[in-house]
Amino acid sequence: MIQKGMTRQVSVVLHPSDQGRYEDMLELVFWHSEKRTTFVITRTVEATIGSREDHELLKPKAPYQRRKFVKFRPVGEIVPSLRPPAWTKAGWVDKLPTFYPPAKLIDAAYGPRSLQTKQALANVKKLMPNVFNAKNYGAWFQNLLYIEEERVKSVYVYFLIGCSDDSHIFFFRLDLDAYSLTDTELKADHPRYKYVSNTTLSCIRPPY
Repeated sequence: MIQKGMTRQVSVVLHPSDQGRYEDMLELVFWHSEKRTTFVITRTVEATIGSREDHELLKPKAPYQRRKFVKFRPVGEIVPSLRPPAWTKAGWVDKLPTFYPPAKLIDAAYGPRSLQTKQALANVKKLMPNVFNAKNYGAWFQNLLYIEEERVKSVYVYFLIGCSDDSHIFFFRLDLDAYSLTDTELKADHPRYKYVSNTTLSCIRPPY
């Protein structure tokens, strides 16, 4: 029992297997006789195991002080370095031909038979591999990339003509690539970029 105003010493013994610095948490559980409850006091216990002579030699001799900043003043002429290759504009030899995705897959995802999302998913699943494994995962993700690329660069507009008994659904594809700008310089205007050359193509691009 510990009376109020009294002290009690606790001995902690460590039997290390190797030299080094050790740290642990000591938890002391007490019982309050008047309130009849328990409470816990935790303390961090640290120990350094090794040679006492080496420890005294490695101790700092004086408080740490940061080094004062001295501005670098070069002596002589500064020779600029060459431009890194990563910053140099690549000289393209030839332009690759246009690659078109499979028409059957695009028609299944965005054609007139896929006006509803569920119907479009059912149409696409018919063209996907039956199982997903190490042999056909390339074709699986390639089809998904075809569909995603078509969604980004194209807009499909559907409209209904006629009454409910005799109506027809028409759609047309608006290719956004036709409004793309090629060989146009961009100037950084953070957080965005702006065109350096005056052009009207960016003004007539549809707002989709």
